This record gives sequence, structure tokens and C-alpha cells, in this order.
Amino acid sequence: MTTGTETFIERLRAWFDEREPREQRLLKAAGVTFLLMISVLLANTVFSGSQGRTDRIEAQRAALALLAERHQDYRRQTDERRRFDERLERNTLRLSTFLEGQATQLGIPRPTDFRDHQQPLASDPSILAVETTATFPPMTLQNLLDLAEAITTSDQLVHIHNLRVQPARRQGSGLEVEITLMTYRRTP
Repeated sequence: MTTGTETFIERLRAWFDEREPREQRLLKAAGVTFLLMISVLLANTVFSGSQGRTDRIEAQRAALALLAERHQDYRRQTDERRRFDERLERNTLRLSTFLEGQATQLGIPRPTDFRDHQQPLASDPSILAVETTATFPPMTLQNLLDLAEAITTSDQLVHIHNLRVQPARRQGSGLEVEITLMTYRRTP
């Protein structure tokens, strides 16, 4: 008993044997070419699949490197935030005393008037913004520059929020200075 495949192969062989030797060589060359093309296509599929995996692995490595870098940034920012929160907790700075101390150290006349204001931050009501505005008697430009530098370079949690300078109207020369300092502290 013969199967359908054997019958097909026998008919194909009979058809091939009926061909001229030249046609048989051309058909053999076409068959070999066809098999080579199929082999190349299969190899290309395997290679592109492995190339795709390689590309995915490289993309995952790059993503891991970025994640590690961002993790370090996150840790640094978290540490900075923790240190800042600790400074807010410990901050008991009285701005008027601080400003008088800076003026005394620099030999500048002490402020004559203080106005204090406190207000919770809108973005975080647990943080209190403390503001003091002080008016100084007339001083020189160099005194003002020295005072501003002493405030901004101090290790205290304080910054100059506003500075108003105008020529002195009284006592002849110099500058009338009104300075507003601000600090922050955590509310209990």
C-alpha cells in the first residue's frame, strides 16, 4: 500500500527524469538556491530575535543604571530634607536679637525699630514663617554691604526677604535702611 506522499514523490521523480539534462541542472540549481534562501531567512530570523533580546537587555541595563542614579538623587534629597526638617525643629532664632548682634559685631548702629510678623506657610501649615522688619539709623554703603554679607553667610536659618534703601533725609549723609529678615520654624 502506498501513501499519497510516496505517490507524489514518484510522480515528481518521473516528471524530473523526463526533463533534459540541462533543465535538470537548472531545476537542481533553483532548488539549491531556494534552500539557501530559506536557510538565510531562518538564520536572519534567529539573529534578529537574538538581536532583539540583546537590545532589550541593553535597554534594561540602561533603565537600571538610570534607576540607580535616580535612587542616589532621591537618597540625597531625602537626606537634605531630613536635615532641613531637623533645622526647622531646632530653630529658635529671634531675628531681632540676631540682627542686633550682627550690627554690634560690625560696629554699625543698632536698629531703632522692629516690626514682627508670623504666618503659617500656605504650602505646609506646620511650618511658621517668622518675619522681622528693622529700621536702621543712617549708615554707609559699606556698612550695608558688610551687614548683608554677615546675614547671608551666617549659619543660621535666615535670609533677607526685603531690603529698602534710600538716601538719609536726616543727619546729612548716609543711607536709611529698612531690612526684612525671615526665618522658618516648625510649629509645635
